[in-house]
Amino acid sequence: MEDFLSLIVFTFPGLIAFFWIQLSGITPTVKYQGIEILALSAVLWLPINAIVLSGYNLIIWFANHLADQSISKLYIYNFNTLSNLSSDFTFITYYVISSIVTGYFLSRLISGKLYDFSLDKINIIRKKQQSPSPKICISMGYNIF
Repeated sequence: MEDFLSLIVFTFPGLIAFFWIQLSGITPTVKYQGIEILALSAVLWLPINAIVLSGYNLIIWFANHLADQSISKLYIYNFNTLSNLSSDFTFITYYVISSIVTGYFLSRLISGKLYDFSLDKINIIRKKQQSPSPKICISMGYNIF
């Protein structure tokens, strides 16, 4: 069960966000190797897990403080509590659904505003170097040639 939890916690959110980014139009001109997909997934994993697990802790906090009696759910503050919650079907369901939703919104942010922002910064550097500015397009090969 711990291997299954590790697979869900450490790879699922990043892979989902990676594929959402590709579906929203930012695709490489060459196929990524497996290790590159794993590295990009690891980079995307951190903000998604931070949002999802913080949201879970906030829900538990509100449930404990606003309800008349304390609920039996644990706060997640280390891997042991995460491992204990791995046998809870409601937590796994919450985690998967909120990871998909958070990954979608993060990928929309990356492929929209952050992509344009980074392209603007690249254009500023290229203007200082007196290089032509790349246009907004899907293929970097098109920008170079």
